[in-house]
Order: sequence, then C-alpha cells, then structure tokens
Amino acid sequence: MWRYSLIAVAAMIAAACSHNGADDADIVPEPTATSQGDDASIVEPVAPPETDPETDPGMDEAADGQKTFEELRAESLAKIDKEACAAKNGEIRQEGMLGLFRCTVAYSDGGKTCSDSSDCEGECRDADNTDHQAAPGTVVGKCQPTDSPFGCFTRIEGGQTTGTLCVD
Repeated sequence: MWRYSLIAVAAMIAAACSHNGADDADIVPEPTATSQGDDASIVEPVAPPETDPETDPGMDEAADGQKTFEELRAESLAKIDKEACAAKNGEIRQEGMLGLFRCTVAYSDGGKTCSDSSDCEGECRDADNTDHQAAPGTVVGKCQPTDSPFGCFTRIEGGQTTGTLCVD
C-alpha cells in the first residue's frame, strides 16, 4: 500500500520540480495566442499577469481558503499519537519538502548487510560504495535505518539495483 503512496508522492515532486527553482523573470511564458499572419504556426507568448505584493499572499499565507504551510505543519503535529510513537521508540520530526511532522521509527536491523528487502524490516538500499557494474545477484547494500520514505536511494532486490528514487 505504501508503495502506491510513494508513486503519488513522486508524481507530486515531479510536478513541483518542473519549475526548477528559476525566478519568474527567467521563465518564458506558455504560448497562448496564435498570430494571424501568413504563418499560422507562429505562436506569440503572453506575458504573465502583474502581481501586487500588497494583495498577493505568497506561499506562506492563505489564499482562496487554502491552508498555510504553518497550518499544515501544526495539523500534522496534532494528528500524531505521541504516546503510540513513544511506545514504538519513534521520534517526532519534520520531514519532506513541506516540513510536515511524522513519527519516524528506527528499524532494529538498520545498517545490516543485505541483498534483498526480504532480508530487512524495511528495504534493502544501496550502500554508498555499491558497485553498480557488479555481476547480477552479487550486489549488497544495507537495510534502511528508519521508516522514513524521504531522501534519495537505490533499492536492491535479488542482488541487483532497481533504480534510484528521490522522495521529498
């Protein structure tokens, strides 16, 4: 079930990262109007609308009834069952791009050498020194240390790397 959640998170990250941190001044606006000249395939860009800092709420303030990041963070903290987290020896911390709170639990076999996720409580992941050119079935990694889905990692299944995923 959580793997489907990772796919959804990856899709959201891909959409969020499509901006690539460029300033609005560096972005060429999407074309929206077609010229009516001899060549109808020429598309004219349309300038983005002007924004007024006094009326534009920005990313940390509510707009159109949406919650602010701070409100989302406060809600995520309030939803955590602190006693249940402590009973699992979990640690409440902010994670991910939005900095939402979650109970992160350490796996007892975290850091153990593995060649498949069946060797671990969590996933078998690439150790920093994994030889990606190694013969199939011979790649070893380390069991993930916590249940946190965030970060960049390469899973190892059946002694082979399966590709790298970054979740934030």
